[in-house]
Amino acid sequence: MKKHTFFALAATIVFSLVCTFILSACGEMFKEESKYTAFSKTYEVGELQNLESNVFKSLNGITYPSAETERYPISEEFKTAVYDMAFKVYSKAAKDKTDNFSFSPLGLYENLSVVSLACDDEVANSEIDDLLGLDKAARKENVINAYKSDFFAVQKGKLLMYNGAFFTNQFNVDNGLIDRLSELYVEAYQLDFSNAEGVRSMLDWANGKVGEKNFIDRDFLDIDESSLAFFFTTLDFDNDWSSAFNDTKSVAGTFFASDEERRVTFMRHSYFGECYDYGDYITCYDYYATGLKIKYVVPTEVNGDIFSLVRDNNFIFDDEAQRILPLEDGDFYYDNRIIVNLRLPKFSTEYTFDFSDTLKALGVNEAFNKNGRSFNGAFTDIPEYYSTYIKSVKQKNKAAFSESGTTIKSLTLTQIGKGTAADAPMRVSTINVDLDRPFIYIVYDLNDLPIFIGNVNNI
Repeated sequence: MKKHTFFALAATIVFSLVCTFILSACGEMFKEESKYTAFSKTYEVGELQNLESNVFKSLNGITYPSAETERYPISEEFKTAVYDMAFKVYSKAAKDKTDNFSFSPLGLYENLSVVSLACDDEVANSEIDDLLGLDKAARKENVINAYKSDFFAVQKGKLLMYNGAFFTNQFNVDNGLIDRLSELYVEAYQLDFSNAEGVRSMLDWANGKVGEKNFIDRDFLDIDESSLAFFFTTLDFDNDWSSAFNDTKSVAGTFFASDEERRVTFMRHSYFGECYDYGDYITCYDYYATGLKIKYVVPTEVNGDIFSLVRDNNFIFDDEAQRILPLEDGDFYYDNRIIVNLRLPKFSTEYTFDFSDTLKALGVNEAFNKNGRSFNGAFTDIPEYYSTYIKSVKQKNKAAFSESGTTIKSLTLTQIGKGTAADAPMRVSTINVDLDRPFIYIVYDLNDLPIFIGNVNNI
């Protein structure tokens, strides 16, 4: 049996936030300076409520899916479209980066799908459809089912996605747009972007949905006088491993980073898993107790450049012809899986990225055109001389990989490998996966859609 030796990681918490900014550009406006003096005034309760509604008000109500783990079906065309977009964006955005880049493909896909609902420009819509691989009609049911599949909180883990659209109160938002947003579980609000309390309410919504206080602040929003709308997609992921790590098994070792060797702590566990051999690199899966999974993409040689090796190969999906199967008919196996002895580092990473240039390079240009009117249709009374466009598409991510949150503490698959649960010894095909060199990881949901991708160059 050909042995592969690598190193790996274990993920328990993934946070993702996508934010798209749509701006309105018009001619310069000059205001005469004035001095204002505060004064005291008595308000009735009704007046105060009306005043507050002008600062920040809800435009719809959302009934969310059940928070139980359930897989809602998606089409193969949709899965292929998400895979293709994820690979294209990763290849452009992560190119030549030496740090630990990461992003949420599904978060970005869903965010752009939501933003497209506010777009009424034919060219801009066509460019967005080309990137997302399907038109709005074909995406709709799949995006809804993907969302329902990725909305759960149970004892062994949670995956919660939220979408929010925040509009300026300078103009009236089209009711048809609010209806379309509601169908995709998008909360809609209207506020005064120049009012600090209104902006604080928007930030509180975003930070509350992602599950971390002060995850983003006002500087991240980059609000100015031309701001028209903000679209948020948040992801809060926290899952236990199906096969637990035991912290007493963790050992110190060397990680061969892209720039130097570093001493790190490696975690270890063994389990029945799936692995695929592509010659210069392999892929290997690990599993969460909620049915989700993570894949590691690792070069077979310590000095192998994983990013060069997968540059022309969409590593997000695997070829069954390359699957490593049990060696002999007499080997014990479970569902064509083999025992994986995984050694992976403890680490955490944080990354913020602006996808604007990446999306333009991938053909989405009209929506960013400062002289265009791609989003005028979102409002019923916006003057014709206003242009509307996307200012930026940002994403901030945090990921932490450790033993924490693991409730299963025994390495049960290793025990099976030794034959302690049978009358006679069992021969089991086994592979050592040692992630002690730069690698890529992908977290998949119940529909095998990539909800998070990252690479590890340094620790």
